[in-house]
Amino acid sequence: MTARIRDAASAPAQPPPSAMRTSEPLGFVLFGLGSWPAVVVFATHHSEEMDFAQLVLHAAPAWLLIAVLLQMGTYVTDARIWEQVLVRAGISRPLRSYVGLSLAKLFMDQAIPSVGLSGTLLVIRALTAGACRAEPAWPRWSAIS
Repeated sequence: MTARIRDAASAPAQPPPSAMRTSEPLGFVLFGLGSWPAVVVFATHHSEEMDFAQLVLHAAPAWLLIAVLLQMGTYVTDARIWEQVLVRAGISRPLRSYVGLSLAKLFMDQAIPSVGLSGTLLVIRALTAGACRAEPAWPRWSAIS
């Protein structure tokens, strides 16, 4: 009898069973309601991924190569525009230094939708950090973006 009392005294205190039972259903309901949007998003996007995979499997490699080359051409063209703007401002840099900037701008415009302003601000910050004065970049940003 003494051992049982000693074990009961040293055991951690637990809430009464009635308190535990009332919070469990509420937790399950909240978890279910909270996870429902994730299930819907997964279900809708999963079918898109399967369609895309089927499209890639049945695509002709020559057309994919042409599409990739044309897409790369847009980045080079954007870089060429930046190069021309800065050459007119008296700043000369190699074309390849602007291609990465063009890719970063596109990513920022897609990742943070702000009507192209986020990507443009990224470009201006990169140009001013690379020993370029801010004056040539600011007035021309709306014409280039």
